[in-house]
Amino acid sequence: MLAAMYHYPKVKIQLCLNHIKEGIRRTLQSRTNPEHEHFVKQIENLFRKQSVYEYSKYARYILEEHKDNPIYQNIMNELNKKHEYLIRHLVDKRAPATNNLIESFNSHLEARVRSLKGFESFTTAQVWLNAYVMNRRLSPFTDCRGKFKHLNRTTSISHTAMWDAPKVSLLKKVNKKI
Repeated sequence: MLAAMYHYPKVKIQLCLNHIKEGIRRTLQSRTNPEHEHFVKQIENLFRKQSVYEYSKYARYILEEHKDNPIYQNIMNELNKKHEYLIRHLVDKRAPATNNLIESFNSHLEARVRSLKGFESFTTAQVWLNAYVMNRRLSPFTDCRGKFKHLNRTTSISHTAMWDAPKVSLLKKVNKKI
């Protein structure tokens, strides 16, 4: 997050709610211990809220209901510290609540890198990676189905671009580094 904010000062961060929930489940060992099932379900419901107001109101409700449980209070306090990064998708409808789509890109990249024998230098590796990322960000989606069908013929960058950001030629930056 710090690197993203340093290089892109206007970036809006949204943590992956699926990973946050999984971290809470792991901490409470709720998959093997049914004692925490009610609280985990409340966290899942918290992340399903459709407005900042609903989210805040329900978070206060959870805090009040579990005021005598220091473990749950600690989890809720940690969520409160990160709330700006947990509710970005409620404030900015362009922000996804999960990064599963990003993870699918990562697995695609991993498959490409695995087949490579190596790079001549860090510079060639950097140029290859930059070209790969640019290609992925600028290539239109073609086989989205179901509720993602509307993404077909659009690019990932078109959904996240900050149109008011200063225009910088990526090719000029790459050429300067080579």
